[in-house]
Amino acid sequence: KQLVMQGNFLNGKEEGEWKSWYDSGEKKDIGNYTNGLMNGKWEGWYMNGQQDYSGYYKQALKDGIWEHWHENGKQELLETYLVKPDVKKKFYKDKNNKFMEVDDSRLISVKQGMYYEWFVNGKPKTEGEFNDNQQDGKWTYFYENGNKMYEQTLVKGRQEGKVTSWYAIGTLESEKEYKNGQAHGKWVFYAKQAGKVLKTAYYKEGKKIKEE
Repeated sequence: KQLVMQGNFLNGKEEGEWKSWYDSGEKKDIGNYTNGLMNGKWEGWYMNGQQDYSGYYKQALKDGIWEHWHENGKQELLETYLVKPDVKKKFYKDKNNKFMEVDDSRLISVKQGMYYEWFVNGKPKTEGEFNDNQQDGKWTYFYENGNKMYEQTLVKGRQEGKVTSWYAIGTLESEKEYKNGQAHGKWVFYAKQAGKVLKTAYYKEGKKIKEE
């Protein structure tokens, strides 16, 4: 019978290197545990032998650079995680009925830094940046043919300033303005024939005030 998983236990918990295989015998995953938690480098493979993913864990939380690949061997994803304390304040009453404040701290994993995604043909799909798990700065999305589809700027996850979209053939589809995540300013929609304006609208704090 084909072995599908192999590793050691210490005090009833996974410890050290663990390996797994597909039923057909090809390797599937290899990584390390510490005290029952994924820790350190982990890698995985598709059944055809191509690498699926590679990354690091810290106390079962994703940490550092993570990479994924398509089954054809081309890169699919590159992202970075940061493990950090998540401190929340809790309040309780002591035996004298006085309110006491304590910090309840636990580790969390957040996306931090540049984010890249690619289509199976190798062309870029998404480019952007995360800050503390929120999209921040310029984000660009592409069609599979390589042309830009959408571009926006975000501040702490909220759209800010100009948002532009294009048709797959490369001509301008729309230009929109945002402020604090709300539609604010001029919105222009274009026909596929380059330059022809279909509609113009004006917004203020999320509400449409005029349309032409």
